[in-house]
Amino acid sequence: MSKLITRKILFVSHLGRLEGGADRVLAMTVDHLDISNIDPLVLLPRNDTLAQHFESKETSLIVTRYRGWISQTNHILGKLYRAATNTVAVLHLIQKLRDKNIALVYTNSLYSPIGCLLAYSLRVPHICHIHEDIEGTIRSHYDFGTRRSISFLDRYSKGIICVSQSVLKPVAPYINPENVHVIYNPVPNLDAFKAIEKLPRSNVTLGFVGNLKPHKRPEDAIHTLYNVREKGVDARLLVAGQGDRAYVQQLKALADKLNVTKHIEWLGYVTDMVNVYEQIDIYIACSYGEGFSLAVIEAMASACAVVATRQGGSSEVVKHSENGLLFDATDVQTLTNHVMSLTTDRKLLRTMQQTARETVVDVYTMDNYITQITDVIETVLEGHI
Repeated sequence: MSKLITRKILFVSHLGRLEGGADRVLAMTVDHLDISNIDPLVLLPRNDTLAQHFESKETSLIVTRYRGWISQTNHILGKLYRAATNTVAVLHLIQKLRDKNIALVYTNSLYSPIGCLLAYSLRVPHICHIHEDIEGTIRSHYDFGTRRSISFLDRYSKGIICVSQSVLKPVAPYINPENVHVIYNPVPNLDAFKAIEKLPRSNVTLGFVGNLKPHKRPEDAIHTLYNVREKGVDARLLVAGQGDRAYVQQLKALADKLNVTKHIEWLGYVTDMVNVYEQIDIYIACSYGEGFSLAVIEAMASACAVVATRQGGSSEVVKHSENGLLFDATDVQTLTNHVMSLTTDRKLLRTMQQTARETVVDVYTMDNYITQITDVIETVLEGHI
C-alpha cells in the first residue's frame, strides 16, 4: 500500500468475541496490516475477548452497543428493537467519529448494517467482508428481507469481499459483480502448524473444532465415534470449542446414551490449537454450511486427514479422494464409512494427511491474504479520491 498516505480505517466487528471465526479473521487482519499506511480504529459491540486482544496490541477501540439485522424468529417486536438500538448507536457514533478523520469503514460481517450506515453518514467508502450465509447456514432472516437488505449493502459499498464462492452465491443476484472479491481466509500461526509431525500410533484420534452450535452438528461426530468403535476401532474424540450450556449438556447426554463418554475429551475453548491438532489423526467437519472454515485449513496445515461436508466453503479446498474426503451434511453413515476407510488403510491415511498439508501451506498464507485485502482497500480508497 505504498501509494497511500496513512489513513484511519474503522473496522467493525459483529460480535466482539475472539471465539468466532469471523472475529478471529478480523483480529488477524488488523494485526497484520501495514500500520505505516493504515491507522486502525476498531468498533466493537461489547467489551469481551476481542477487546482484550486489541487492548493487548494497543489498537484503538470504541465499544458501543449495537445489534444485528437478522433473527431466527422474525418477530416484529424484535425487528423494531434492533432497528431502534442501531439508530441510537449510529447517532451516538457519528458524534464520536466526526473528528476522527475516518477514511473508510470496513465491516467484517453481514450480521449488522451498522458499518454501512456509519459510512453513509460520514460520507466515506464502505467495504463489507462477508463470512457467512445468513439464510442457508445460520438459518436466519433479514429484518427487511433479503433483496432489500443486500441491495442496500451493495448500493453503499464500494467493495464486497466474500470468503468463498459458497458465500458469494446467495448474495450474487443482488450485488454488482465488479465490486466483488473472493478472498479465502489464511491459516493463522502457519509455521507452528507446519512443524507438527504425525507419528504412527495404534489407536485413532478424531477431532472436532469450533463453536458448539446446532448448525455445526457436533452430534454427528459423536455418532461417528460410536459407530467406528462398534466396528472394533480403538478411537477417541477431541472436542475443542464451547457453546450454549444447555446445548452442550445435550451433547454430553448423547455421549452418555451411546456409552462413549470416557472416549471423548471436552477441551472447551482453546487459545493455542497446535497441541490439539498434533493429537488429531482425522479431522471431522460436520457443519451443513461453513463460509470458509478456519479449522479445516488449520487441520490440513497440521497434516490431519480431513472429512468434511460438501455444503459450504470447505468443498472449495477439500477435493474428494485427492486431499480429503467429502460427504453430504447429516449423512452419518457415509461419514462413518469415510473414517473407517482411513482407519483401516493406514497408507491412505498418510497420503491424505500429506496431500492436505501440501494443499494449504503455500496458498493460504497470511502474506497472500494481507496482500489481497490491502489491494481491495487501496482500490476503494483511490477510487474515492
